[in-house]
Amino acid sequence: MQQGLLLPEGILPSFVTVEGGTLRKGKAAAGGETDFPALTEPQRRDLERPHATLVTGIGGMGVITIGQIMAMAAHLEGKGATVLDMSGLAQKFGPVMSHVRIARSPDELHSVRVGLGAADLVLGCDLVVTSGTEALSKMNDRTTRVVVNATVSPTAEFVKNPDWQLRAHAWRAISRTPRGARTSISFPRESLRPRC
Repeated sequence: MQQGLLLPEGILPSFVTVEGGTLRKGKAAAGGETDFPALTEPQRRDLERPHATLVTGIGGMGVITIGQIMAMAAHLEGKGATVLDMSGLAQKFGPVMSHVRIARSPDELHSVRVGLGAADLVLGCDLVVTSGTEALSKMNDRTTRVVVNATVSPTAEFVKNPDWQLRAHAWRAISRTPRGARTSISFPRESLRPRC
């Protein structure tokens, strides 16, 4: 039971000292760290032309953080990188996109935004945003690779319209084009959670 403490001067203390108590550790902390297999070194691209990545999602998913991490990693390797974050209504479950372009040197980057049909990679943190018109316009059926989280999250559209439903063709829009199939991978977000 929590009790209020009011001193004679009318001041409520913001810090409390507990004497004689001990901390309890949770089950996850007591079990130690989970052993994951070692990751293999990824195959590096030679970047004969700038690489364009579009990261999509909704506010709070870490889209902007992913873009910043990618750009910093490129910078630490001595490469050129640009990032354009489009967050709009990010705090209201609105769509967020991060345009990341990486090249051998900064001189090779002439634009910040990923152009129409110019995405080499689309990292879709949210199926709804990734299947939207803006994201689809950046993909092409020859070179775009798509990795998307197939778990559906509520967006700002759901707040405005409680009867809103994900379009049945959302996944098909990402995975196929009229001229051919994109290379795409989907996974439910829950499959990435550690099991303690």
